[in-house]
Amino acid sequence: MSSLSTLLTLMLTSCSCPQLSLALAWTAFAAADSARVVRQMDSVEVRARLLDPRSSQTLRVVSFAALRGLPLDRLVDAIALQPGVVVTADGLSVRGGRVGTSSTWFDGMPLDEPIRHRMMEVPLAALARAELATGALEAQEGATLAGTLRLEPLEPTATWRVRVLWTSDARTGTHYDRASGVVAGPLAAGFGAVAAAEGRLDDTWLPNLRSRSRSRTSLLGGSFGWRADNAASGSLRIAPIAGRSGPRLHLLATRRVELPFDPGWTVNGPVNDCIGPLCAQGPGVVDSASADYFYRAADHVPITDDRRLAAFFTWASAETLSRVSMRLGWSATHRITSVGGGNDDSYLFARQVPLYGYPGSPAGDPFLAYGGDWPFFRRELTRSWHARADLDRFTRQGHRIRAGLGGRWDDLNLREWDLTTLGTGVDSLRAFDTSAPGAFGYVQSRWAFEGFVLNAGLRGEWFTPGSDAESQPMPGRPGGYFSLSPRIGLAYPISDRDAFSFAYARLQQDPARDFLYDSRGQVDWRTPLGNAGIEPATAITYEAALQHVIGAGSRVQIGVFYREWYDEPGARAIDVRNQGLGSRFEGVDAGHAGGVEATFSWNARYARGEVTYTIMDARGNSSLAEGFPVGPRFGPRPAPIQDAPLDWDRRHQLNLSLHQAVHRSTSIDVHAWIASGTPWTPREQGVADIDAGAVNSRRLPWTESTELAVHTTLPRFERFAVGLEVRNLFDHRGPARATLDGFPHPEINSRLDDYGAFRTQTGLGGAFWDTGSGSQPAGWVRVFDPRLDQASRTVRMRLEFTW
Repeated sequence: MSSLSTLLTLMLTSCSCPQLSLALAWTAFAAADSARVVRQMDSVEVRARLLDPRSSQTLRVVSFAALRGLPLDRLVDAIALQPGVVVTADGLSVRGGRVGTSSTWFDGMPLDEPIRHRMMEVPLAALARAELATGALEAQEGATLAGTLRLEPLEPTATWRVRVLWTSDARTGTHYDRASGVVAGPLAAGFGAVAAAEGRLDDTWLPNLRSRSRSRTSLLGGSFGWRADNAASGSLRIAPIAGRSGPRLHLLATRRVELPFDPGWTVNGPVNDCIGPLCAQGPGVVDSASADYFYRAADHVPITDDRRLAAFFTWASAETLSRVSMRLGWSATHRITSVGGGNDDSYLFARQVPLYGYPGSPAGDPFLAYGGDWPFFRRELTRSWHARADLDRFTRQGHRIRAGLGGRWDDLNLREWDLTTLGTGVDSLRAFDTSAPGAFGYVQSRWAFEGFVLNAGLRGEWFTPGSDAESQPMPGRPGGYFSLSPRIGLAYPISDRDAFSFAYARLQQDPARDFLYDSRGQVDWRTPLGNAGIEPATAITYEAALQHVIGAGSRVQIGVFYREWYDEPGARAIDVRNQGLGSRFEGVDAGHAGGVEATFSWNARYARGEVTYTIMDARGNSSLAEGFPVGPRFGPRPAPIQDAPLDWDRRHQLNLSLHQAVHRSTSIDVHAWIASGTPWTPREQGVADIDAGAVNSRRLPWTESTELAVHTTLPRFERFAVGLEVRNLFDHRGPARATLDGFPHPEINSRLDDYGAFRTQTGLGGAFWDTGSGSQPAGWVRVFDPRLDQASRTVRMRLEFTW
């Protein structure tokens, strides 16, 4: 070896040709290397990892860094990509469960408000990832029937980083604008901060007929104000850098303002409220000279203003075999639905109830409102305090034990007016002001033995309606109810590529407190009487899952599940012998769901993606706790006699998410889904009674939507990126729903389901039956109601800055 080195040195110093010198150096190195005695190692294949092969619960991981290129507006849009999840008008349905039977947790603390278990919107820019746990949940998960969504925030970084994003359609489509930003960096003493904010303004694809002067303000030459759908959220996190132990503080604030569209409130012009001799033609639009007043009906439809605040403090010990954590939390909700969106119900008086046109009148339309205000007001105020302590311990034998205790205190105040009950003998005001405690404790263990893993847990919950339970019209036990929920599962990591699991769980969830309290004595069937005696609902879940790693970055996961639930809140007659007394909430609704979920994901150098397929059959005796939304307001409404497909029962759904880098600075992101139609109930024109055997017996046609996004980094300005986003790329416009609640109209889509009857007869949507008059024959009258259809195609541009 030394003689070879000497020869190489002499040749390199005597040669002036750099190419020859390099070639000789490489030859000498190769000769020297061939003389070594080395050990031949096995080849290493880089491939995807199994998702917690020792767990027996189904876990879906959503990386927001991976989804950053997709055109997502809300957290709901990201979770909807997962199998078994269906987006409804009110929220998310997980594995066939009602909205509100899945819970949302942020950094180990709950985000759902206690009135209706609605989730809090969190800025996407503040999140690192989310985990959706479904099926046989482990004992540390919150008391929920369907699943738990765990949100993990971004952590501070050692250097300052900034990301700003703006998306807009430049007022060419739905007047959409969305801006978000996040700043992260160090502070002092090993701590850092992450601040994020998002704002979204959108008129949506529905007409916006409201007066712009009422919702907009002029400032510095610009016009600012609310559009039809508005959201703003902010987040601030102070925590140790690099995941070190220590205290953590997180603050969240969100606001959502909705200005809905209603086709029955579209009159905009001069109105006379009494046309013809003896007011025979009723109200209608007339010329300005003979008008009693100018009426813009859209300004008299209520606005919903939902504001949320939350603060969490967390402390955890260092990562060792034993880890102790303690958390304190506070959250508040201020939600108002009123005309004008303010905390003022003075517009509610008898002379301002809606004034509708007369049937068969040539001057007016019985579907349209020509005067008055929407006769409804609702205010919700909640305050919740949370505390919990957890212990997570690993033994030297590889076992794991988790245990924890926690409690909460809820203060609730509700005030609701419904003036459509005037003159009926039914109370118009519903109100309560109450508070109640709650507590939980759990133990979850994981034992490994010769390759098998046993996951066993037990969760105890104490629920009480509070000290006001005995003073309600339907009283309950102030001492509350104690429930135990066992969970057990087996996991078997077959190899480093495969893992199998089977699990059983008995889950229980406390009822939303809106179902418990009331101040009315006389009620109808539209808003059942609160019942403080409702007990927690129960779900029994079985599931089996298999994970398989195919190769480099590719994975397949298949799961089979079956769930059944009972004792959910449902509307039943106060007295079956006299259904004119109205209905009350009882813990009587039940249902079941079963299906298969399959996921194939891959992650290559220039492309990553995921394909999910869900086949599911979800049935129950009632989709909504209030019962069927259309029917006789004062009874009788028969109780459900059989299970029927639930409103969100999509039998088949296929999702595709794809990220493809086509150039060093350009990428394409695609999200496409196709799904079978949701069920709907055929109705007979002019018949208010509900045929229980026909509920959700028909289905809408299949539907699809494709979202496309193209992003590129600007040459010589690598911190700037531009993009183009297209929603509903192929402009699919199929029906999204068959009917809608017609409140506050007393007849159309309220007592009678006109939309459902018209679709039953013609296969089309949007019409009402005009009973006619002596001069006008009875018949169907078409209604332009875009709420029944899927949103149209939209095109938006995107600008992004990263530093």
